[in-house]
Amino acid sequence: MTGNNRQDEGRKQFLRRGRCVETASLVYNILEVGVSLTAGFLTGSSALISWGVDSIVEANSAAFMIWRLHGEEK
Repeated sequence: MTGNNRQDEGRKQFLRRGRCVETASLVYNILEVGVSLTAGFLTGSSALISWGVDSIVEANSAAFMIWRLHGEEK
């Protein structure tokens, strides 16, 4: 295996690891959206609703990063 092939494999491994981290972040944020919006609407708490909306933004960011890292891996 040449040095360049090893670098490519190492890069792909880091990209896959990054995608795994972002996938975990996406799952967590989706759960956070559901819990915070449900609790916020049930209790009438604008703070919980705002937290849920912010989590939507974070989930979109994680989804974009998953897409971007997937494209880099090819």
